[in-house]
Amino acid sequence: MKNMKKFTIIPIILIANFLFASTLDQNFQLAKKMYQDTLYEEAIQQFQKIISQYPTSKEAEESQLLVGNCYYNINNFADAEQTYKHLLRAYPESDFVPNALFKLAESQFNQGKYVQSAENYQQLINKYPGSSFAHSSLIKSVKALYLSHQYNETILTALEIAKNYPQNTSIPFVYLVMADAYFDNNIPEKGLSTLQTIISKYKNSEAKWIAVKRLANYYLENDNIEQAINILSDNIDESIPRKYEKDLSLLLGDLLFANNDFQKAMENYQKYLKKFDNETNLDTVSIKIIDCLYKLKNYQKAIEYAQEFVDKLSKSNLIPTAYLRYAQNLFCIKKYTQALQILNKNIWQES
Repeated sequence: MKNMKKFTIIPIILIANFLFASTLDQNFQLAKKMYQDTLYEEAIQQFQKIISQYPTSKEAEESQLLVGNCYYNINNFADAEQTYKHLLRAYPESDFVPNALFKLAESQFNQGKYVQSAENYQQLINKYPGSSFAHSSLIKSVKALYLSHQYNETILTALEIAKNYPQNTSIPFVYLVMADAYFDNNIPEKGLSTLQTIISKYKNSEAKWIAVKRLANYYLENDNIEQAINILSDNIDESIPRKYEKDLSLLLGDLLFANNDFQKAMENYQKYLKKFDNETNLDTVSIKIIDCLYKLKNYQKAIEYAQEFVDKLSKSNLIPTAYLRYAQNLFCIKKYTQALQILNKNIWQES
């Protein structure tokens, strides 16, 4: 009889365990489905039930992480921060710790808590150097230090990261932040050399083109237009990504114009119009070409350009400007009556 009781109890335990596991799995899958469907408020409630009812389960650990992610995805970074902190305290040996530590740092970064986020990015890099989260933390740790105005620490950390992770694709971007730290720390020569290093060493990285623009702007701000022109001219080539070519080629044209090289400036603007013929600033660039022609005293060609502008870009906000340029060039070839007619008919009507 006693043996019968034993045999009866064992199946009951097995059934109970099965039902426990089955219910847990069903609830967890339901919560994950809500999460995947971006029903974050509902998912939070379901995950919290799992954490409360099955606190020692693997699902509870992941639920804690996903609750944090729910808050993070709705930009509730304060609650996300507290949730990730709770996971790290409650499950310090969990496989989800690197993920939670990274998202904790991200939540703090997004709240402007740069000192705390830098500490957590660095902790992640030091404790889990081979993890994907550590690699994602490289640039963010340097950015957080920079944004907290710890310029010396930014530079030292950037140098250490570059030494320890030389093949990481974020290294040229780490150098960009380091260059900013040098400039803000009143060591411009180091900032300039760092930007030059990016340009020469990381030719296939997008960071190169950011460095080119920053270098050109630095020289422009310090009244060295020719050096800025040289930087752009030496680096704008066929390898430049389209999204960077647009800004940099336009900047080059403006610098050439400012340096009184109107012929090259015009050629640069014309090349821009041909390549970026569907951009929203075509009217602005067209006005620049008219101005170049005026400076070159090619008044007839400037008039033709102005007429073409009026005909093709009739809805532009720069139509009054185009008419002014039109009249200006007519005056230069002594067509005073026509110039005055244009002014009277169009400019005064606009006002």
